[in-house]
Amino acid sequence: MSIKISILVVNYNTKEYIVRCIESIFASNIDKSQYEILVWDNNSTDGSVELIKSTYPDVKLFKASYNYGFAVGMNKLYAASSGELIMTFNPDAEVEPNTLESVIAFMNEHTLTGMMGMSVKNTQELVEIPFSDMPRFDKMQLFKLKQEQNNTLPDKPFAVNYIWGTGIVVRRELLGDQFFEERAFLFWEEYDLAKKIKRQNVQIMILPSITFIHHASVSFKFNKERTRITRSLSVAWAYFYKKKEFGVFSAKIQTLSWMFDNGILASVLGIKNLFSPNDSRKLMIVQYNSVFKTALRLLFAGNKAVFNINKNSARQLNGGLNPVYPPVFESIL
Repeated sequence: MSIKISILVVNYNTKEYIVRCIESIFASNIDKSQYEILVWDNNSTDGSVELIKSTYPDVKLFKASYNYGFAVGMNKLYAASSGELIMTFNPDAEVEPNTLESVIAFMNEHTLTGMMGMSVKNTQELVEIPFSDMPRFDKMQLFKLKQEQNNTLPDKPFAVNYIWGTGIVVRRELLGDQFFEERAFLFWEEYDLAKKIKRQNVQIMILPSITFIHHASVSFKFNKERTRITRSLSVAWAYFYKKKEFGVFSAKIQTLSWMFDNGILASVLGIKNLFSPNDSRKLMIVQYNSVFKTALRLLFAGNKAVFNINKNSARQLNGGLNPVYPPVFESIL
């Protein structure tokens, strides 16, 4: 029996979570002959590789000698996979028993769907639909005084232009030689992927009735320096793609908006933290300051700043070393 779906996981120091991720896949309501799990480890130091190697011999495991980021790892796994469908998955995510079965059934039935996403549940059982058109200007956080969570799902599948995040499923036949563009160390890989899929006259669909659980960004959570780096990367690549989509003038206006928005939020929280210190608030201040400083660099240096931030971030997340290319890794089957 041919493999229907390959689940690709890029791991970085998520030992506790990746075990739950793998176990959830093994507990799926489909025969193991229909899927394969491939894991790329970005030079973790928490024992992830050793645990996966000793506990899950059926998982195809690849250990990199450096942290190469997300897209490189995904592309290496894609090259080693054989499924008709390719699914990206984070190590801090878990499928539900019927997730893979429902995905395969939908893609078999809807042949004009080239790419699909699902509903994402967080640990509080609140649901998000991971799609969005790219706005010319982001809504300012100052005006989001109350974050509303919509836990009511649409009834039917619907078409979208982009899907963001994890749990993305794509037909192999549409991908060509690689899954993602590798220009970004982290973030915004989905933009180019969605563009590539849409050019082939197929649909990108969201299935709100299919869900999985995502704990979200545990590789970097609660670490101030890594939070600073990842926020800077995210904003830099947001600028790059907004400029690509809407032009340089709109991108520059967006940087001013980011500076105003995040500068005020950082100042207000900073004053509040002086009278009532709080670790969670301190981390938020780090995020807002990082966005403000990054936006300032982007305002004056544009894409040159984007590529410098990308290169420096890769080095910082490798302990001050520049990753060696082509990627150095070993296959642990």
